[in-house]
Amino acid sequence: MKIINLVKSEFIKNYNIKRWLIITIVLIIASPFLIRYTDNLLTEKVTYDDSGLHTSIESFENALNNLEKKEEKTLDDEYEMFFSRNYIDYMNILLNKEINHRNDWKFAFIDEQVLPILSENFLIEKIVNEQRYEEVLEFCDYKDENSSIYGIKICQNILSDDTNNGKNLTKLEELYKNNLQTITDYQQLLEENKYYLYLQYQVDHRKIEKDEFVQILLDKKVETNTDFLGLNYLQYQRLEENTKIEIMDEEEYNQAPSSDYASYQEYVTYNTKLKNDAIKNREILLYSTEHEIEHDISYNLLDGVTENIRYMNTKIKVNQVFHLSVVVMIIVAITNGGIVSREHSKGTIKNIITTPVQRWKILLSKFIYLLLDTYLIWLLGLVIISLLAGIQYGFNDLLDPKLVYVGGQVKEVNYYLYILKDIFLVSIPIICFLSILFFLSAVTLNTSLTVGIISSLSVISFFLWIMMITNSFSNIVYTPFWYLDCGYILSNAEIYVDSLKNVSYNLEIGIISSLIISMILYILTNIVYIKRDIKN
Repeated sequence: MKIINLVKSEFIKNYNIKRWLIITIVLIIASPFLIRYTDNLLTEKVTYDDSGLHTSIESFENALNNLEKKEEKTLDDEYEMFFSRNYIDYMNILLNKEINHRNDWKFAFIDEQVLPILSENFLIEKIVNEQRYEEVLEFCDYKDENSSIYGIKICQNILSDDTNNGKNLTKLEELYKNNLQTITDYQQLLEENKYYLYLQYQVDHRKIEKDEFVQILLDKKVETNTDFLGLNYLQYQRLEENTKIEIMDEEEYNQAPSSDYASYQEYVTYNTKLKNDAIKNREILLYSTEHEIEHDISYNLLDGVTENIRYMNTKIKVNQVFHLSVVVMIIVAITNGGIVSREHSKGTIKNIITTPVQRWKILLSKFIYLLLDTYLIWLLGLVIISLLAGIQYGFNDLLDPKLVYVGGQVKEVNYYLYILKDIFLVSIPIICFLSILFFLSAVTLNTSLTVGIISSLSVISFFLWIMMITNSFSNIVYTPFWYLDCGYILSNAEIYVDSLKNVSYNLEIGIISSLIISMILYILTNIVYIKRDIKN
């Protein structure tokens, strides 16, 4: 009970409205910066308007006007004019439908399927109706040499062996007729403007495989691919490549060309993470789509999930609370740097040691207070960042569960309980940080020195991640210092993923080293302070 009373006494001495008002203001200032931090990673910084589309149409119109002014036109000129007119017409259809999201399925559909089919028929007409086979052949040779994707695909089709080098008019006419039906089907799909109908057509014509994800979209009759369900599918597709990563054995690795990895073990760690993350995240994406719960997956560039196919929700913003660790450490350093030394400078230590309480209990109560104060500041930061993010993005999805992949299956867990669990996990290195503060304050009895050293350590912790990328500082991973800002780890930041090329990151090592150093420092603090001759 004495220790509990001593802890209460610490709160009474240190807690006041002015202190918490200042802390609240600091957290309110810091939180928006963390909320905006995700703009560098996610789609919020990508604006979806039709200005780019207008510019593209204008560019094709200018090119078309210039070609129309030419007195003598080559087949290539005629082709470019035909293509430009169709492009302008179809892009105007999208504008009229007020479609300006570049991820909308119709953009790729027009670009990759509609326009090539139209262009293919254009060239068939030149062969069948105008007997310009030699010109078409020359045109195709030119396109192939200059790597025009449209030209290559089209020419490979109409000049294949099946058409006897393009001279078998019957087969070309049949191809032309089939293309007309395909164009009619495509125009119908564009008119209906239903994503699930487009997917069904693609499946029926064996253009895509009817996998589990496609079946979910068909069953739900998803009408657009620009909401989170459709974007989930795009993310799911991009992750497929990483699921197929094959890890070389050590002999193969040694025979391979030089790489960026420090060792074979780092190569295995890095690629195993990419593969396992992709498998895990694809399962979460499936579950997210089937149960219509937005995920808060953090990607890195190696996942191939580019910023323009991600979406924003409040959870993703609130997740930046883990980066508050640095801010919390600075606040704790400034406000508690004199947790022991202040008692001496004020002379209140005499009143404490004259009471029938052992010194180790006094120190323990101060350290417990230090821990509780840190967690309370961090929890206040969580409340503030949740309120600010909720005001901007809405509070609804904060009430939705978090999706986690555990034991080979996706589970729904309470979002805030999960965050609190992670805060506790990443706070273990912070406990080591508090032990250093506690040690310096008790041993040096110099508040300014303690605050200066600990504040500097807080700021330096950010740069340790950058230093980690080089082999020169790879041993930092075996100390608690690399883990002072675990926000990089939990957000799967590129700087963290890239560091795996040089050192096999292991959170268990960080936790164990933090606990060991914390215990050593705490014991040393007690030994030194208990033996100290207190004169003031």
